[in-house]
Amino acid sequence: MGPVRVRKSSRSAALGPKEAEKGGGNQNLQPIPDHLAMDLDILFTGINPGIKSSQKSHHYAGPNNAFWPCLFESGLVDRPLSYSDDHTCPKEFSMGFTNLVSRPSRSASDISKQEFMDGVIPLKSKLLKYKPKVVCFLGKGIYETFLGRRVSPDELNVPHAITFAELQDAVEPSTSPSSSTVSPYFQTIPACSPTPAQRTKVILFPMVSPSGR
Repeated sequence: MGPVRVRKSSRSAALGPKEAEKGGGNQNLQPIPDHLAMDLDILFTGINPGIKSSQKSHHYAGPNNAFWPCLFESGLVDRPLSYSDDHTCPKEFSMGFTNLVSRPSRSASDISKQEFMDGVIPLKSKLLKYKPKVVCFLGKGIYETFLGRRVSPDELNVPHAITFAELQDAVEPSTSPSSSTVSPYFQTIPACSPTPAQRTKVILFPMVSPSGR
């Protein structure tokens, strides 16, 4: 009998090289859909979907994720919501959801630096197309990737305006690949909303990630 050939696992294609090396996770994980609309009051932007979010095809679906309880505690919505309500938020609350990286993973550390960089131009294109008033980045790391520079702790939870013209300049010339402790930060978001006269700009708002993938 000849040597037995071990078939290579398909897990590496589904989860990426780092997770395949760790030998954990689930196969055939799928990205989750964005929930977007024109002129949203707030566009929540996450890093990438976790395992549970991919399996349920909803945003922030991890059992320990504080996003949905904090959203209610902040007063931004008038009733408790769960991940299953994410698709209703653009129409009902003028809030949308997207991610910098679409590929699901067990941990954000499984996403390569190149994948983060490759997500910047598509995200900027979404902002140009849908023109949200406020973009809330759920995590310091994705905010730094979006800006292309390091940010200081003093810049967290502080609104920063950028014009749509600046976004357009950043998109068009590019030829290279490119819990309760969270609730108080959610409560500061409405104050960042610009008036209609300021609709040449979008407000970028970085805050602490609710975690709990």
